[in-house]
Amino acid sequence: LTRFLDDWSVPYTRGIKCPMPEAKTLFRDNVRLGTHEAQQYQRLVGHLNYFAMVTRYDIAHSLSRLGRMSANPTKGAYRALERVLKYLRATETMCMEGELVTTNQYECYSDSDHGGDRPVHTQSQTGTMITLNGVPIQWTSRKQIQSTAISSALAEIYALSETVRTAQLTAWRLEELGVQMDYPLVIRVDNSQAISFQRNTCLTSKLRGIIDMRWAWVHELRDKKKVRVSKISSD
Repeated sequence: LTRFLDDWSVPYTRGIKCPMPEAKTLFRDNVRLGTHEAQQYQRLVGHLNYFAMVTRYDIAHSLSRLGRMSANPTKGAYRALERVLKYLRATETMCMEGELVTTNQYECYSDSDHGGDRPVHTQSQTGTMITLNGVPIQWTSRKQIQSTAISSALAEIYALSETVRTAQLTAWRLEELGVQMDYPLVIRVDNSQAISFQRNTCLTSKLRGIIDMRWAWVHELRDKKKVRVSKISSD
């Protein structure tokens, strides 16, 4: 990371504690970049996506936003990109670390924001974090489909189904590496409607017809005692 920042001559700036505080910074200047600047923007986003996937989970949400501007980047988007670079310079010593333990603890977290980038657009965002012995090993931050904007419950349920899929796939990979997995996998969420969805305690929900395939798949895993949902505080 340090070599990458040096190659792009990113200066050290004090006081930058968040890579992108709000999405509207992307749209404060909608003047399109020239061909050379646009190509540079695309290269930088590509490089940063690598870091966002392998070690720097803290910029995953920001890169999800920046990536949507890659086709037609603007000056506002480029300034937002520069802030992410300066944030990385200010936190370049950050690393993932953990302790040696005798038993493995596998934890999964799921969350969403309901139209968190309004008034730019109304699509919600899925956030997933999976840790092994307290160390992040898998994370995602991506936009949801358009229809989840109609309900915060639907956004949470969609995020839960995505997290369940990611958690199961990661568990299979860990088992192939010889890690002993304890089932059912526990998905931690802060939304009671998502828990009701997983437990099938809201039989008259109007959302069932919208997400019936995801509904059936999550319930199949539940019935096989592969997954369950646990409530945690939003903090």
